[in-house]
Amino acid sequence: MPPYADIGYPAYWDIKNNNFQACFSSTQYDEQNKVYKYVSLPHYEQIEEYVNEKYPHAVILYTFEEIIIFDVDSCQTIQYLVDNSKTPEHQFISGFSFYSERNELLYGQVNESNDQRSYQLFKLNLNTGESIEVAEGINPAWSPDGTEFAYLGMDGIYISSIGEKEPIHLYNTIFFNPWSSSSSWNGTPQPRWSPDGEWIVFHQCVTGDSCSEDEAAIYKIRVSDGQLEKIFTGGMFPIWNP
Repeated sequence: MPPYADIGYPAYWDIKNNNFQACFSSTQYDEQNKVYKYVSLPHYEQIEEYVNEKYPHAVILYTFEEIIIFDVDSCQTIQYLVDNSKTPEHQFISGFSFYSERNELLYGQVNESNDQRSYQLFKLNLNTGESIEVAEGINPAWSPDGTEFAYLGMDGIYISSIGEKEPIHLYNTIFFNPWSSSSSWNGTPQPRWSPDGEWIVFHQCVTGDSCSEDEAAIYKIRVSDGQLEKIFTGGMFPIWNP
């Protein structure tokens, strides 16, 4: 097995120099003791490119508590975009999508309090810091042109536009029971667009709302009319490459 397989840490492969770089720990400054110390990095759930002239190896990462801009060259956190680690309520992040042309971040948040749950989608403007709620759901994905976004609602896949009152219910199915403590939102499908914006690809468990990779199937659904096509069985979390 290659050294980069299933490690779950920020990493990149330098093709020019044939060098693999993985960030398992980071140095952080301890204000109280006035010293630098090594801190083990957590496993991150998702990675997206973040274009920055000052940090050419910058990416956006998230755990269930935070979304950060991270430099995989120095293994340092550049900026916290969302930090729920110190909130009084149990608030967990579930998926994000970054649209670089407007510097806007969509992310899902699950709120758990007194055995009750709620689900919110927020749009964060990285230029102004303004954050607004745009839908009820998790696991968002900007369309290629940034005019729409897909997300996982309480009963399937939806498509919405910023400012549009009624989202389109593209695919009606129960991926998980949003109100049951025994049905986890973690590991739910993450819709992803085709480069031309005509299809959305996702996985679905063959039986139940939780499964292994062998028990899941990859589907694509056409945005214009909801035509559903099964691609193959045996895979999860697909991403459509150009």
